[in-house]
Amino acid sequence: MVSHSELRKLFPSADAVCFDVDSTVMREEGTDELAKMCGIEDAVSEMTQRAMGGALTERLPLIQPSREQVQRLIAEHPGNLTHHIR
Repeated sequence: MVSHSELRKLFPSADAVCFDVDSTVMREEGTDELAKMCGIEDAVSEMTQRAMGGALTERLPLIQPSREQVQRLIAEHPGNLTHHIR
């Protein structure tokens, strides 16, 4: 974690910025949707519930999605914004 003042200095020069918006801005947990598409929803969903804070590195190796599966997920299941997000 960096302080707010450090972040204000770093942000303008960043090449990319990533935000985790699953189950916050978006109503779904994207990794769970990908696992459903790959046929292992129950195992990954259980992991998600156990470790809602940083288990992406644990869940993705279990799912092992191909690039095509990720692209298909994005095309077939565009995220739904949480009701209070405009």
